[in-house]
Amino acid sequence: MRNWSKGCVRMTELNCEKGDEFQNYTELKLPDTSNSTFNTSMSLQECREKCLKDCSCTAYANSNISQEGSGCLLWFGNLTDMILYDQGGQNFYIRMAAIGIEKDISDDGNATVKKRVGIIVGSVIFITILLVGLIFYIHKRKHKKQGIMKRKYKMTHNDGEKEEMDLWIFDFNIISKATDNFSNDNKLGEGGFGPVYKGILTKGQEIAITTTIFLDMHGFFGKKGGQWN
Repeated sequence: MRNWSKGCVRMTELNCEKGDEFQNYTELKLPDTSNSTFNTSMSLQECREKCLKDCSCTAYANSNISQEGSGCLLWFGNLTDMILYDQGGQNFYIRMAAIGIEKDISDDGNATVKKRVGIIVGSVIFITILLVGLIFYIHKRKHKKQGIMKRKYKMTHNDGEKEEMDLWIFDFNIISKATDNFSNDNKLGEGGFGPVYKGILTKGQEIAITTTIFLDMHGFFGKKGGQWN
């Protein structure tokens, strides 16, 4: 509830010659009627027209709201003792300078546009951050679970024949765990690529592993379907 019992100060002075309009305020306690006149036979539109023709008329309202808004109340001079209710008040039409109403509408429109732009920009930023975070999470989770990368290499035999092999690059922690930290008990021997170890992956798959530097790539390699896996 807003209390305007001591009156209000206009932001824009009235200018009857250049045209005034009426701003509708709802849910109001009507102001003091000591400077008002009434006519019970007039409609609301007739009430508006009569007030608009008289430059000293500052506001109007229905005099009888119980019969669908019949009658006319006109105020002259200052408006005092008004209260804005949350509900249960009456419609009250206050005379305003036309330029003042246009400014209010423009300000309200600009505020609405700014609010909408702010909501849209905020939503876009939030969605972008959410997507970036989701992509980062999926990428990190994938690499954490995968731990193994498959690559193809071409091996050249002594007879000049080329063979394409599926080589796997294992994560060090997986290899270390599979071979019991390269335990000598799991060592199968040594080949042309270095020591060979037997290992068991988490799914129970047995593999033979060697450490090497191959094609300028450091890692742990295995060959599918043969001595390497």
